[in-house]
Amino acid sequence: MTIPPREEPSGRSEPSKEPPKRVVPILTLASHAPERRHIATEEETADERRLAGMRAHFARRPWATWVILSVIVLMFALEEALGGSEDDVVLVRLGAWVAGEIQLGAWWRLVSAGFLHAGLLHVGFNGYALWIVGSSVERILGTARFLVVYTVSLLVGGLASLVLSNADVAVGASGAIFGLFGVEAIVVFLRPDLLPSHIRQTHGRNVLVNLAINVIASFQPNIGTVAHFAGGLAGAALALVFVPHRFELHPTTPSWARSAAVVCALLLATGLGYALFHATQSSGEVAVLRVM
Repeated sequence: MTIPPREEPSGRSEPSKEPPKRVVPILTLASHAPERRHIATEEETADERRLAGMRAHFARRPWATWVILSVIVLMFALEEALGGSEDDVVLVRLGAWVAGEIQLGAWWRLVSAGFLHAGLLHVGFNGYALWIVGSSVERILGTARFLVVYTVSLLVGGLASLVLSNADVAVGASGAIFGLFGVEAIVVFLRPDLLPSHIRQTHGRNVLVNLAINVIASFQPNIGTVAHFAGGLAGAALALVFVPHRFELHPTTPSWARSAAVVCALLLATGLGYALFHATQSSGEVAVLRVM
């Protein structure tokens, strides 16, 4: 009897007789799916450009504001050291605005008076306004144009007081600070498209509140109202020329602005230097002090 050979199990299953399935890559399907994109409106695109330009301008540091504010604080400390910031004799000695002496040729008092303040409340109020408004305006205009606005507003305020005011002695930087408020007012009312829409309303509201507070304060007793409004008008007039119609991604300063800024910086430094040089000359006969 013949025994058939034993079949060894192969351990492998028979191949499937079903036809192979077609595998479609997912990426192929996705590539044909319709894309959903947000199409920016013209206003949103303009806002993006304004925001990019504003960031470039506001990335600049307000060096002039910081330096002027530092000098004001140092001068206030000197006032206190020499006898008190509310002592008329001390203020006149350090360069206060004195109508009679300016008319006799002491022009430097038009400048030096802007670095002096009568009392802690006066220097605190003006210092805070300069810190907030000055930093904003300097970033918008650039340091060179800021120096021109600040210096011209200070001088115009002092000269207007000389002609229209009956004060004999005055101190304070409010004429220059109101000039900065004038710039802010032009930005809000005449250059509203300069800022992105989501910032425009908040900025405008803050400017209006600051203006209202300072205008009301200008009518208090012993306040240099003439210097306030004259300085504000000077700043607004310069802003019509200086405030850009749009922020630039790469802000530049023209040569004429740099030259004017150098002249203004020298004028501020010379006026204060004269005041300190003549600090040994004092007069005990002064009239009612007014703050500017």
